[in-house]
Amino acid sequence: MQHPARVIAMSVPGSGAIAPREAFEWVVKGPYVRSILFGAFSHANVAITVSLIREFDAARPPSPSPDRAGSRQVAPGERDAG
Repeated sequence: MQHPARVIAMSVPGSGAIAPREAFEWVVKGPYVRSILFGAFSHANVAITVSLIREFDAARPPSPSPDRAGSRQVAPGERDAG
């Protein structure tokens, strides 16, 4: 079944209002979230954020939805051409 929207999550930790681990876990579990857009002030911050996203994404059961097919994670320092 396709989802009704392709949601882009922004400002996930709410500028520190929510613990990053808790915030990203909740967002990654969201069935409609297609992309996560976040800001970072250092390479280390990017690496930590990407690590959290990958950790929770790996724990998700595989989805047969075409919405998730073809999704690609971007490594720290890499630019997404899509």
